Amino acid sequence: MEPQFGDRIRLGVLTGEITPEVVDEVLELTGRAERRRRLLPARAVVYFVLALCLFSSSDSTGPPGYRVVLRTLTEKLRHLPGGLVQRLPTSSALTRARQRLGDKPFQALFERRCGAQATPTTPGAFAFGLRLVAWDGTALDVPDTPRTLPRSDSPAATARTRAETRRSD
Repeated sequence: MEPQFGDRIRLGVLTGEITPEVVDEVLELTGRAERRRRLLPARAVVYFVLALCLFSSSDSTGPPGYRVVLRTLTEKLRHLPGGLVQRLPTSSALTRARQRLGDKPFQALFERRCGAQATPTTPGAFAFGLRLVAWDGTALDVPDTPRTLPRSDSPAATARTRAETRRSD
């Protein structure tokens, strides 16, 4: 079968870490592998959603649109002979593809990839006998609940801590 548009989407380093084979396994496992050929196969949609995450904080005032991200992913493909990428899918087609895929493949992909990836022999993974760890700077808004307040710096948590301190004095 002739390769199609979605088969050729690649994201450089990302596909080195999350290979097309891993994505295909996760799609099979979650029952999201397509039964028919589509312009946007499930594998392409997975990489598209991952790219949306990577480009979500680009140097613009807001997140880039679907077509901008897809155009970035397919930039090099548009110059290949054969005209595989002459027309990009519409934003609504990309939205429907995301809805069709759902969140299960991403949960399975996360569960497969979460945790320490480096081994003690991975260059640069350890310093002074300790594993190096980096956080991506993601911040989450969490509601003030009895469970989250003790761990929060919110005004409600601060007021509650002060009140508890006064009571114990």
